Amino acid sequence: MPKGGSIQPVEWMAVDNVSVPGVPQGLEYLLQLDQLLVHQVVELLEAFTGFETENKYAIKNTLGQQCYYAFEESSCLSRQCCRQNRGFVMKIVDNFQREVIRIIRPFKCCATTCCWTACCNYYQEEMIVECPPGEVIGRIRNVCTKWHQKLEILMGREENEISLAFIDGPCCSLRWCAWCLDLTFKISSANTGDEMGALVKQYSGVAKELFTVADNYSITCMYD
Repeated sequence: MPKGGSIQPVEWMAVDNVSVPGVPQGLEYLLQLDQLLVHQVVELLEAFTGFETENKYAIKNTLGQQCYYAFEESSCLSRQCCRQNRGFVMKIVDNFQREVIRIIRPFKCCATTCCWTACCNYYQEEMIVECPPGEVIGRIRNVCTKWHQKLEILMGREENEISLAFIDGPCCSLRWCAWCLDLTFKISSANTGDEMGALVKQYSGVAKELFTVADNYSITCMYD
């Protein structure tokens, strides 16, 4: 459960609590979906004062029904001093309030998502994915490039992991680089190069873009 209170009442996607062979518990929802919408919850304290709070996200289907809820756990000191470069743990729960995925972002001094910083392993940003929590299934890391942001999705434990896919972003993915525009990150197979889907950072409107740092995303997957 998120700190500081319970999850607010919302319309959750109706799913039977039935396990599917080969699918981790709680991820059965994803078999019914080809697109997810991720809406960051606007924190009034952060919007009016700039005081960095723990991020929270509502993850919905295209009908607006909530499938998951994600919330950050991090220290107040790291949020105020390191801001976007802080380390954190992101927990994702389903509509039975079970934690189904845990994402760990280790703190690395000077690590950013800039394309050239990934050329030095010490500055290479990465996130470790656990599903179920406590069991590492892979990680996402920044890849060294010259002109655009690129991420690699790796599956398995570090000693025997394999490259699954790449996420290619635009030349600049910072908020001020493409104000009032959507930013598209293409997802492609590491083996064939075929497009597998896309992650889009959606333009949220003038007021939200000017006065908050809350973001909206859509994630689309292509199935054969």
